[in-house]
Amino acid sequence: MNVLAWNCQGIVNRKTRHAMKLLVQQHQVHMIFLSETHCTSVQHNSLKKAIGLPNMIQVEREERSGGLVLLWDETMQVSLRSAQYFFIDVDVVSEEDIQWRFTGFYGHPDTGQRHITWDLLRSIKGRVGEKWLVAGDFNEILQLSEKSGGRLRDIDQMTGF
Repeated sequence: MNVLAWNCQGIVNRKTRHAMKLLVQQHQVHMIFLSETHCTSVQHNSLKKAIGLPNMIQVEREERSGGLVLLWDETMQVSLRSAQYFFIDVDVVSEEDIQWRFTGFYGHPDTGQRHITWDLLRSIKGRVGEKWLVAGDFNEILQLSEKSGGRLRDIDQMTGF
């Protein structure tokens, strides 16, 4: 089973949608989590049809920013636990009857506010021992070696992550 997580920074562009459709076909993707879609509900529905994944949970954009969408195919059963501006949290049962949890996550874009999203992630953590995949754009790094260009990160900021 293949899962794709992508900060697409706007998915209304026709070329971007086409590239995503090709990725889904070439890699037999069963589930996609997209952050920063910048989409309305109507645009998310259009995306669902264009990519060919029939099921969807969405968090609409606010103003012209944000937007999350989780799309999946018929090989899995997905039930929503919770969804907010920074995450979509679901339970999944795969075709092979494997049960697991998926959380698509988007870290706060403002460095001074990231601690809020780390607290949020800790609060939805759930049971120890549960199979859980968290994927997305955390807007943070663990080590300076992960950074290329731009300003250096504050060590305390990375430690908080």
